[in-house]
Amino acid sequence: MVPESCTCGALLPPDARFCHKCGKPQREEPSLEPVAESPSGSDAPLTASPSSAPAPSSESPAEINFRNRIALRVGFRTAGFTLLASYLTALLSFVLLSIVSLVLLPAAGFYSVHLYTKRTGYLPTPRGGARLGWITGVIVGAISLLLFSLAMVAFANVVQNTNAAEMGLPAEAYNQLVKMLEDPLQLILLSLLQFAFFAVAASLGGMIGAMILDKD
Repeated sequence: MVPESCTCGALLPPDARFCHKCGKPQREEPSLEPVAESPSGSDAPLTASPSSAPAPSSESPAEINFRNRIALRVGFRTAGFTLLASYLTALLSFVLLSIVSLVLLPAAGFYSVHLYTKRTGYLPTPRGGARLGWITGVIVGAISLLLFSLAMVAFANVVQNTNAAEMGLPAEAYNQLVKMLEDPLQLILLSLLQFAFFAVAASLGGMIGAMILDKD
């Protein structure tokens, strides 16, 4: 229905849509919604196919393994700190190093989980934390094994070029040392056990770290 006059006072014809004087709309026009045509040409509304749905904006976390670059960088960084702390402790006492290693390797796994969470924004599951700690422990063990092998090669050359008197060792101890260097099976077994300890201890620390950080 159109009023007889506008609010400005102008008289309006019965079918006026706007005031000829002030331009004010005099009636509400129904709004029409466009209907998309279907491929067949009918007027039926189109429904979005599942393939056209937008993908979620957040990416799922990558699996933690040796192909995960962030996990490798975290492992190498933590391994560097761990090796530095262990060698500084070894300068003081090898007995103290054995005691510190019981805490140092699990702490390395724990720190790896913390650093990975800080880098990616994702907290690994206990299983993922164990994998991350395992990666760190393997890197620590591999670097330690390499350095130990180089040290033993250099030490073998020293032993071959010196005698018991020059090294300040009793003859029996010197002979045992030479025999051990000629047949290094015991050293190899000891190195493998140490390697396994590094990996398992760091893996345990990573699993515990994921569980504790999850509660926080």
